[in-house]
Amino acid sequence: MRNTFSLPLFYRGRFFCVLLLATLIAVPPLGAQFKFREPPNRQNPDALEEREGDRVWEQFLVNRHIGSFQLEGVLVYRPGRAPSRTYKLQLSGNWQNGSELTRVALTGEDGQHEDKSVLLEGGRTFLVNDQDSRCTEPVAVESGQLDEPIFESLPFTWADLLMPFLNWDNANYEGPDRYLGRPAHRFSLLNPEPQSFPVRVVVTVDEDYAALLKADFHDGDDVRVKRLRIGGFKQFDNEWMFSELTWSNRPQRESVTLRVRSFKLLP
Repeated sequence: MRNTFSLPLFYRGRFFCVLLLATLIAVPPLGAQFKFREPPNRQNPDALEEREGDRVWEQFLVNRHIGSFQLEGVLVYRPGRAPSRTYKLQLSGNWQNGSELTRVALTGEDGQHEDKSVLLEGGRTFLVNDQDSRCTEPVAVESGQLDEPIFESLPFTWADLLMPFLNWDNANYEGPDRYLGRPAHRFSLLNPEPQSFPVRVVVTVDEDYAALLKADFHDGDDVRVKRLRIGGFKQFDNEWMFSELTWSNRPQRESVTLRVRSFKLLP
């Protein structure tokens, strides 16, 4: 069964976050279960009715507003025909409804340190020089710049971090799935600009936690070109977070994997 529903109003006009790099990271802490169905549906989930599909998708979007946080880990870049490179990564920010500030700090094996911050506010995106955006003069980021690398040493782009596809006008429920041994559901989003990549994104959401498990990015021939996928979850102190996240590019035969070493919510 397929059904279409509108995203919450406050998402229209934004062209993201969240993250990860988280997304970026794009997976919320798993402190409170969203679970709305009991076994055996959890083992072999049935297709959702329209109301249930709305509930899972909207909860997934709401879960991204986690407040202030800090995440540290190791980033491994595997080029297609070159040795892998390893970086230390720190991701921090404050994600609220209507205002999302994210800072990405990268340290290479040679000790070179880089950091950049991005602020999403009022339906626009800005680069800032400091985690406290009130102390800087923000520089607007135009939509055409989203495919540019955040750091020259990595293929990871602002679009990979900001995930603008979450702000497309509608989502189509495609059906149940299982991933990492967990009950899940697939939602398909179509690009309002069909000449741009990706033309379609298929997002797989965990049924219990309404958390992102993977996202597949398709071209105009509906061939999967890129993929973002969670490799597992882990409890850090009292908070649950993904333990591994990988972005892969099939044509380029390259990937970037983030292994999380610590995560915490800040007051």
